[in-house]
Amino acid sequence: METDGDEQPISKAPLRGLFAVLLLNAGRTVSAIDLLENLWENPGRSAPANLRNYVARLRAELVAIDPVLAKRLVTLRAGVGSSGGYYYDADPGEVDVHRFQQLTVAGGALLAKRDYGQAESILLQALSLWRGPAGQDCTAAPQLRERLAGMAEHYMTAQSQLISARLALGHDRVLIPEIQQHLARDAFREDIWCQLICATYLGGSTKDSLDLVGQARRLIIDELGVEPSDALGRLQHAILERRDDVIRFWCNSAEPHVRH
Repeated sequence: METDGDEQPISKAPLRGLFAVLLLNAGRTVSAIDLLENLWENPGRSAPANLRNYVARLRAELVAIDPVLAKRLVTLRAGVGSSGGYYYDADPGEVDVHRFQQLTVAGGALLAKRDYGQAESILLQALSLWRGPAGQDCTAAPQLRERLAGMAEHYMTAQSQLISARLALGHDRVLIPEIQQHLARDAFREDIWCQLICATYLGGSTKDSLDLVGQARRLIIDELGVEPSDALGRLQHAILERRDDVIRFWCNSAEPHVRH
């Protein structure tokens, strides 16, 4: 939680999980049942009472940070035509995750239009919103963990788009260490392999780039038992033909391939 530039942590994992669900659904009512299913895999009899207790404790922590924040946490009582629930009264643009999604969509659109300078700027803004792994140290059932994993994948895609923009702007060898770090986190993403191959080739090493094509191919075949996509073969062909003009913009036109 950030107020006036200062980060204010929420103390306990269940409270962080509860707040994460509410912020992911900012401005929308979340039923008690949905909250329980997001926080606990097998909610027991005491779970509804525990949830009410956690809401009260979260509200108290928000009061300590800023009373205005606490007023935004609204409890809706069950009544005729309503099962009740909770919501956090915030515009999605005020919540980092929603702002991140808006910026990455805009950055991706600029990349598709080949406005690489603006794409780089917007994607940098998006990535600057991240403070660490999504949902770090919070209570989460499979339903919430799946959503958090989707956010992590979205983050990886934004990083990949930023590298694509920078390759198109003329950067190459300087990007190699960063690309290698991304590849160490997800070795089966063919789009990242292609970026590493492009950066290596454009940095002046045809032999090393072709060696990387072979390395990527062997990894995918040996570890996953499948053939790489056609994109890897087409990129190899472009390198052999020394099509610098094609390779510079390759990662903006090739479809990303993620192997798991």
